[in-house]
Amino acid sequence: MFKKISKFAVLASLPILLIACGGGDGGGSTNSSYSATITKNGITYTCKSETAFNDCSNNSNCSSCTAPASPTATKITTQCSDVNNTISVTTDGCVFNAGGTQTGVCVSSSSLRMLSGTDKTKQEVIASGSLFSGSSLTLGGKKITCT
Repeated sequence: MFKKISKFAVLASLPILLIACGGGDGGGSTNSSYSATITKNGITYTCKSETAFNDCSNNSNCSSCTAPASPTATKITTQCSDVNNTISVTTDGCVFNAGGTQTGVCVSSSSLRMLSGTDKTKQEVIASGSLFSGSSLTLGGKKITCT
């Protein structure tokens, strides 16, 4: 009788042990202790399974891995200094009014990028803004310079 109870106890506990150890599902589960990072096209991914890591590494399919959310780009809201009709634009960017509202970013001491309107990021202005070279620019009766 004791042998029958022992066998039953072992057989009854087997599914519990398999579940607790992560076995019995064909190997497709994520190993909670596995974590690897890989950088593809400048983005660092964290993969929680070896299969996901291999897909990302070998096939550039990183959909099963996670990437950090891209930082939210900050909108330029600072007003440019306007003294005696001379507007000073900075490398951080600023907003000014000279024949219309403009957002400007100095990309060097003598090179300015401008984009019409507000609610622009520095990256947007640099990527899409008109480029003006020289020590200053006159727009709407105001002299615009980089500082």
